[in-house]
Amino acid sequence: MDKQGLNKPFAPKLYIYNMFANITGTAVYSQKFDVEQDEFKKFKYCTTDFQTDLGNWLFLYEFVPIIRWFMRNPLIKYAKYKDEMMKYTMDIYASHNSTYNKGVKRDFCDTLIKAKHEAVEQDKLTAPYYTDDNLAASMNDLFMAGVETTHTAFQWMLLFMAYYPEYQQKLRDEIKHVIGNKVPTVDDKPRQICYTGKHTCSVTPILHINGQGSLG
Repeated sequence: MDKQGLNKPFAPKLYIYNMFANITGTAVYSQKFDVEQDEFKKFKYCTTDFQTDLGNWLFLYEFVPIIRWFMRNPLIKYAKYKDEMMKYTMDIYASHNSTYNKGVKRDFCDTLIKAKHEAVEQDKLTAPYYTDDNLAASMNDLFMAGVETTHTAFQWMLLFMAYYPEYQQKLRDEIKHVIGNKVPTVDDKPRQICYTGKHTCSVTPILHINGQGSLG
């Protein structure tokens, strides 16, 4: 944000996406991202940017089949990045699998590996489906879908707070009073931060979670 300048308008979308990419990446497979990182840019393209990049071409390609004979598949770049990000996730999974310790749960990836071991040990019917490819794909889906939905929801919440500063002040006062300078915990929700919880629940039903119409 230093590049944007203080007290000047700026587009918050990149910073919000980066925040949730780091939160979700840490939870899923203990990875953090920088906005200039190649993997970050490709993940972002696959979840949000490809819609802007393709525009109406995608709809024409999907819903007017005859046009496919005269135009190049607009999803080639998307498919390429998706495959590369799948390989990136597979490499992380392989690294986790080789260093897995039953007594240490580092992230969601370890939880999946533990579930796989238990399924095999107990000879469950689901054991054949706990393949390395399936588990890595689950991690990839969880990261991409998790970041897209949460960062879009947060943009709408930010928009509402900008339009209604009096509500923003109430949120700030409650969080400052209840949370203060400590790290928030699950126990703080929803018993203590009631107004914040109600605000979130009020905004969520009316937002477009697929990203259409969110802040640019």
